[in-house]
Amino acid sequence: MKKRLVKRILLTLNLFMIAAIGVTALLIASVKHHRIMVLAATSEHSVKERGEQSFINAYILKNSGESISFLASDGRHEMKLASKIDDVSGQVADIDSIGGLVTAITVKTSKITGSVVSVSDDGIEIKEYGRIKAAENFSIIVTEDEAELKTNKEILLGYESVDFIISDDMLQAAFPKNRIADNVKVILNTTGYGSLYHDEVKISANSDFTAEYSDGRPFGEGSVGSGSYGKDEEICFDQDSIKNGESIVIKCDRGRIGVLSIQRNKSAPYYRGTITVNRTDKGYTIINELPVESYLYGVVPSEMPASYPQEALKAQAICARSFIYKQMTGSSYESLGADVDDSTNCQVYNNQEENESVIKAVDETCGQVLMGGGEILKTYYYSTSCGSGAGIDEVWAGDESTFYSSELYLSDDGLSDESKEVFAAADDGFSLDKLSKKPLSDEEIFRDFIDAECITYAYKDVTLRETVKTYDSEFGWYRWTVDASIDAYSKSVNERLSAAASSFPGKVLVLSDGKYVEKSINSLGKIKGIEVAKRGKSGIVTELIIKGSDNTVKVIMQSAIRQLLAPKGLTVKLADGSENTGMSLLPSAFFYADVKDGRIVLNGGGYGHGVGLSQNGAKAMADEGLGCEEILMEYFPGSSVYNV
Repeated sequence: MKKRLVKRILLTLNLFMIAAIGVTALLIASVKHHRIMVLAATSEHSVKERGEQSFINAYILKNSGESISFLASDGRHEMKLASKIDDVSGQVADIDSIGGLVTAITVKTSKITGSVVSVSDDGIEIKEYGRIKAAENFSIIVTEDEAELKTNKEILLGYESVDFIISDDMLQAAFPKNRIADNVKVILNTTGYGSLYHDEVKISANSDFTAEYSDGRPFGEGSVGSGSYGKDEEICFDQDSIKNGESIVIKCDRGRIGVLSIQRNKSAPYYRGTITVNRTDKGYTIINELPVESYLYGVVPSEMPASYPQEALKAQAICARSFIYKQMTGSSYESLGADVDDSTNCQVYNNQEENESVIKAVDETCGQVLMGGGEILKTYYYSTSCGSGAGIDEVWAGDESTFYSSELYLSDDGLSDESKEVFAAADDGFSLDKLSKKPLSDEEIFRDFIDAECITYAYKDVTLRETVKTYDSEFGWYRWTVDASIDAYSKSVNERLSAAASSFPGKVLVLSDGKYVEKSINSLGKIKGIEVAKRGKSGIVTELIIKGSDNTVKVIMQSAIRQLLAPKGLTVKLADGSENTGMSLLPSAFFYADVKDGRIVLNGGGYGHGVGLSQNGAKAMADEGLGCEEILMEYFPGSSVYNV
């Protein structure tokens, strides 16, 4: 009996020692990993019988002396605690449990804050830190109303202030706070969009309004009181009104603010939101701040006719919204306190009055943007295609994306039954997906497309020309011609040579000793030839050689080409028989040129840079019954509409 008793005592002491060593080790771990031991497993039941669970990157809602509630990827949980712990509510933690009893909580507290630029399967690019890998169980905790835990990283897009929990050099969880799209700041150009700096500013409003310094002091004495003005009352800022560095904020809670010193569409524009007038050493700047959705009310009708079908207007609204979201993540206007300007440099804004159909299109797509590759796309758009759209890398060198179509926008498959029979005769197993289209980068193929609306299909040894109907073919700018004497066009080009070289450094190169180099010249002389040196697969001219009697230049990039060949003072004839004169840019870089018989003839198609959505093409698609998202997928293949 004594021996048995001694053995039991020794066994008990050993168990206590093992338990003590285990507790000591766990305490050390808790210090290193913020691990809180809640309940040790007992011998009452085996671990297997009880059921062991781990919840990674859970969000703790609250804890009391007896229980804890938390959100995990599979939903909300309530579990009991064996002993009281400190309050860890609002924390991200790994939670271990056995049989519904919490055994350990590892709280993660290291935090960084930044703006989300893009997301991918395994990481998130943060503006202030670069790309950081995300843990497999990455959690997003949204606490705006009732707390929710989400796992789709894409919902972080559109936020400029996100708290990230970080551990083991990986992002574990995120707390999004402020969307970048609360308000947009638009810097207003002078009449004619000539400058961002104004010599004089005149302000009024269609209801009572106030004017204050940025520190809240009233500005001026209005008819309503100090810093308070009545409807249609005017404030004039001239050279001596305020000091350099001072700002005046104008607010009109029940109406809109007019900037009487500028004109848009032959009248003074009125703006939603607030107007801030800043005095700088270069003159006054005017910044309009307002909600993004309200901003779009002024963009969409300025960029697309309000009479266009609703689905086209909705597609335009999504493009405009995506563009501004992307622009607001990093803007060249930040030094001026703005996100964008109101010209074609960004998006034309408030040049046309708001319209009920436009407001409806914006409201019906509220918050929707176009996404691809885990980020909001900078959705470019333009007036009219020539039937072919350019890839972004063809227009802006070095800026590549797979989400811009470089294909023909056809309203059918472009192949007649007769042609199908010819191809089928070449192979019993023939199918349309086996066809290849000769690229428009081929000069002969491109000329055929512009002149006869033909594309060339090939299969094995069979090649056929097929006339196609494209979505833009009914619009005047679909095809155009510039036909001028060599003397007249040479004069036009020489007048623009210096400006083009200055506007596009490194893009207007002069032939010297057998090489094209940057060199200052005043004239090409008389133009002897115009040669396309390189076309993109869409057919757009990306490099052009102009041979003159005095000099020869190579022009690179569509913007430089269009500026140098601008038919200013010359006539452009459109496909519908109308004519246009005085253009400051060539309609597009989809063209070919002939110099002969004393004349220079440019035959081309489309109006605009050619990247992204063709607005007239979108109208034609909507007229044929395509919905907003179907239209966008034609122009941005592989992308998706997402609501931020």
